[in-house]
Amino acid sequence: MRSVIGSVFFAAVSVFVFPRFCLAANPTWCRTAELSVRPLRAGASAGTIIQMFAISNRTSTSCFLGGFPSLQALDSNKKPLPHAVFHRVTGILPREPQPQIRARFLLEPGREMWFELISSDEAPYRGDIEDRSSCHKIDKLLVLPPHNKNAMIVNYSGRVCDLLRYTPLFLPVPGW
Repeated sequence: MRSVIGSVFFAAVSVFVFPRFCLAANPTWCRTAELSVRPLRAGASAGTIIQMFAISNRTSTSCFLGGFPSLQALDSNKKPLPHAVFHRVTGILPREPQPQIRARFLLEPGREMWFELISSDEAPYRGDIEDRSSCHKIDKLLVLPPHNKNAMIVNYSGRVCDLLRYTPLFLPVPGW
């Protein structure tokens, strides 16, 4: 009898004291219709450009999100740029620590996750000649959230050269 009372007391305290950790009945993976994407701040140094993006939960229920989104560069007419190839990375530097990157997170209503698009605005050199064949003007970015079949389009204007690298979704660092 005592263990039943203790269990009921613990369950009641959990609901009232720790409501943040109470999950929806059966949270599922976030659907594209429940999400929005927007560019955040960008930074550049020594020819490297880092553009951050946020994917937000627009609904009143929690859902799972995590991993790598799929990306496609588009021109102004929303046509794919086939030569703009994206490579998945875990950070800018090979040994850069990436805290809080997991396969999935519970994304609460109104909360967001971020990913970074890392590119260069300088054309690479092939021998002594600057090779601009790998440079592309991107007007929009098609973002397909993990575990989804429908994508979102976000405006992203820039000239990028060589490799386009991007990180998995991660939780924002407080104060950024």
